[in-house]
Amino acid sequence: MGVFYHAINELEPPLGYVRELTTLIPKEGKVAVGNRTFKILIALHAGVSLEVSPERKFSLEDRDIIVLPKPCTQVYRPLRPDSPRTFQTLAIMFDSKLIFGPPKRWGDTLTAEAARLCRESFSEPVKISGGRIQELDYLVSQIREESGSRLPGSRVRVHALICALLVDIVRATTGEARPAKPVRGNRKLLVHLADEFMFKNLSRPLTAGEIAWHLKMSNEHLSRVFKAETGFTLKHYLGMMRVNHAKNLLLESNLPISQISDTCGFSTRALFYRAFRQFLKMTPAEYRKSNQGATTHHWVTPTALIPRRAKGA
Repeated sequence: MGVFYHAINELEPPLGYVRELTTLIPKEGKVAVGNRTFKILIALHAGVSLEVSPERKFSLEDRDIIVLPKPCTQVYRPLRPDSPRTFQTLAIMFDSKLIFGPPKRWGDTLTAEAARLCRESFSEPVKISGGRIQELDYLVSQIREESGSRLPGSRVRVHALICALLVDIVRATTGEARPAKPVRGNRKLLVHLADEFMFKNLSRPLTAGEIAWHLKMSNEHLSRVFKAETGFTLKHYLGMMRVNHAKNLLLESNLPISQISDTCGFSTRALFYRAFRQFLKMTPAEYRKSNQGATTHHWVTPTALIPRRAKGA
């Protein structure tokens, strides 16, 4: 069960398409997904275990990469008892008729050459830590942005970004990739870690000072970098996360609104209603009633709203 975001289809063969997907693990505790082609999965927000065969099990957390070179069934389960039942991935899919066909059918384009490199480098499923690829955050953010923009030349740019990512993935398996920069010198990674900390602590009150302390830096520096990179203050961004999480619970559960308010970290009901009206122009009860039967799942992190990188820091 899931919903696609930022999908872009009909890429140059042997690439197929790119899709960002939020998946909900049902109450039964697992979800199975069929895979018929060569696939690369990048975890955007995840805390799940992935089983592709009895002998192949991986933990999949933020910024991890899984390469699935063969058709298989993917079985996802929560990684820990307290792990969220939703997870978000970016999937790069190849055209199965071409990727598994004779190499001569792949063509001589740069995209095909990169795909050939990747196909010939992997015979079994493998996991790659995102920290082993220096430009991962930048490449993924650009792929997501271009996939959802529909601007002139977006497919060309997605092709180029995927080629660069494929090369980095292959090099990471051989130890040739440049590791990610330390947090203090990597602004995108800093934003990602702040985002991750907020997401994992949505159920309780948070301050900018506590987030900064967790990342071992000053409140002023974190606030300045976060605003420059996302266009939002920490307080505003955290409010969006809490409201989006409340939207999930309103649609997917029968919990009382008062309990949802507590679960999403609002200290009072008044603050919960005020935030809901600020972002959605309606009350939680009105939102639940107007969206009864809806299947769309709203991911808690409003990354689709993040603008291009702002100047200055």
